[in-house]
Amino acid sequence: MKWWKEKNEKDKEEMITKFEQLSSDDFGEWLLNQSKWKNDLNNENIFAIDFAIQTYIDYHSIDDVLFVFFIVKRKLFKSHSFFFKKKNRKKINSKNKEIGMTKNKDINWNETEQKEKAEIIENFRIVSKGGELTAYVIVNERKISIKMKELTFEELLHQIHTYLKLEHFQMDNNFLKIQLIDMKNNIVKSDEAVRKEFERAEPSFGLRWNPILIEKIKPIKNALVVMITISEYCDNEIWCNLPNVQKDADNLRQLFEQELKYEFVHNKEFKMNKEDVAEFLEDVTIKHELAKNKRKYDALTIIILGHGDKRDALITSEGAYFPIDCIRSLFNCSKMESLRNCPKIFIINTCHGNTVPQFSDLIQAKGYATKQSNVHCGYDFLTIQSITKGYQTINLSLFNEDIEHTIISKYKICYPLTQMLNQNIMKRSDNEWYCVQSKHYDIVFQQRNTSLELIDYFLCSSVRVSNKKNKIKQTISSELQKKKRRDNHKTT
Repeated sequence: MKWWKEKNEKDKEEMITKFEQLSSDDFGEWLLNQSKWKNDLNNENIFAIDFAIQTYIDYHSIDDVLFVFFIVKRKLFKSHSFFFKKKNRKKINSKNKEIGMTKNKDINWNETEQKEKAEIIENFRIVSKGGELTAYVIVNERKISIKMKELTFEELLHQIHTYLKLEHFQMDNNFLKIQLIDMKNNIVKSDEAVRKEFERAEPSFGLRWNPILIEKIKPIKNALVVMITISEYCDNEIWCNLPNVQKDADNLRQLFEQELKYEFVHNKEFKMNKEDVAEFLEDVTIKHELAKNKRKYDALTIIILGHGDKRDALITSEGAYFPIDCIRSLFNCSKMESLRNCPKIFIINTCHGNTVPQFSDLIQAKGYATKQSNVHCGYDFLTIQSITKGYQTINLSLFNEDIEHTIISKYKICYPLTQMLNQNIMKRSDNEWYCVQSKHYDIVFQQRNTSLELIDYFLCSSVRVSNKKNKIKQTISSELQKKKRRDNHKTT
């Protein structure tokens, strides 16, 4: 923890004394109300400070004495242990060296024991020379060099801990747990795993935060994705055209149709008036048989791209207002019982006002207000908005690119949707991007089954349905006739 590392030895000693004298609650009270650091801290810091002090105490309780414990299935030196005072670790007496290097020459070693013996002798050599082991840790895409005194999982955790910041300890507020992994994404949790990584020329480790699943989870494998994109407007003095909508549409199509392999429907023309939007939605409902959900969709995703305003409406090409809630109401439980308990995900990338938010120096993109508002809280609905009420958006595609990258990078490890998006928002120091509102359960995307995709492609396409059914009937009829001829031939 950076705050703890910056303290001098006198300050650390004072805190450790209080830490050992007081209970956990009393120590927190002392830090916040009586210590000289009380104005620098708040309740959220206490857990991280407690952890840092306890780790410091545990580590330094053995730091005065470096030890190497040499034992291989009780054949090697039986159970001899060698202890070297830190100040004298370069002064290894000859007796210890003899035991460590030559006293086992009469023992017959198998291949595994030979390898273990070699590791032990190498560790002995490193420590006896006062040497250190170098490894690298990747934290938030930053590569950090660490020095280890021994090849153990505990030592690795100690060294990594010194580089973590308060924000890493606050991840538990977002129901995320930390995991240590190697460069093949294998979880590291043993001395053996640490030693194995050190067989590489440049041993490296990474940190990742995995979700703690505390809500009801709904996996999605067969979603219908409907996208409405409007980029061309009649009166450009009032509503300018949006050339980047094509890029937005491509990003989202890449995600849902090509990556997740969901059924994807979108309007063909970027110029749509109010009647066109209503007709398009009605046509989708009929062609895809949503009234009875005959195709067994387990989720419905509606994507809306275009101009909007503070009344939470989509602006159509002639300048008319099409309320987003009217679109939502078409698919709620009272209007469409067949989609009850099916998640309805709304991804809305429109303006919600006339104010352009202030941006950080790093990202000149879409705005994000820190307070969530104007989000739909109906059952089964989840809304992701690029902007909150009262703000306008700039014609860049960063929001959709970010959604695409976030989901593609994490859905394969069953990351819940709201957790992955909320975690992504937290990484933004400016908090200017988007807001998420979820109710009742969380969602996990899963790639659509290939066989199901082929069936839908041939049998559910409105263009091929009749021809395919006729072809199937003809095939069945032909096979029956062949069978009948074979039976007649056998009888004859």
